[in-house]
Amino acid sequence: MQNQVAGIVLCGGKSTRMGSDKGLMRTEGKRSAELIAEKLQHAGLKVYYSINESQESTYDFLVPEESIVD
Repeated sequence: MQNQVAGIVLCGGKSTRMGSDKGLMRTEGKRSAELIAEKLQHAGLKVYYSINESQESTYDFLVPEESIVD
């Protein structure tokens, strides 16, 4: 059996220090969560997202439901 490594984009948080959801902030013309996921995929990793339950509807357009982890 082969071990697999996955990448996890950490999006869940209260954003108390940043003042807004850092995963949705634009960086290099893309949302931060998108940019990080692309870099992980480029490295050959399966990508998962850690998102708070309260944020799931905010990320519907960006994150496939099956890629969300607790």
